[in-house]
Amino acid sequence: MPAVWQRRPYTERLIHALRHPVSEVRMGAIISLGNRREPQAAVPLAECALAHPVDVVQALAIVEAIHNIQPSPERDRALTLLADHPARAVRRAVVRALEAT
Repeated sequence: MPAVWQRRPYTERLIHALRHPVSEVRMGAIISLGNRREPQAAVPLAECALAHPVDVVQALAIVEAIHNIQPSPERDRALTLLADHPARAVRRAVVRALEAT
C-alpha cells in the first residue's frame, strides 16, 4: 500500500471502499462507517445504496449505518436520498429510521 494512501484518514479510506466492485468489501466499509458514526459518511453511504439498487441487503445495512450516525444535516440528507430507493423494503426502513429520530 503506497505511503500516501496510508496517510489518508481512515474514514476517507472507508468511504473510498464503498466504490469497490466486490460487495463483501463494500459491506465491511458500510458496517465500519456505521460504527464510526461520522456525519461525513452519510451521503456517500446513500450514494452507494443507490449505485447498487438490486442489493437490498446492502441497502438495508446502509440505512442502519446511517441511522447510527450522529444527528446532522448530512444524515438527514442521506435518508432523504434513500427515501426514493427502488426497493420498497429500503424505503420502509428509511421511514422507520426517520420516525426513530
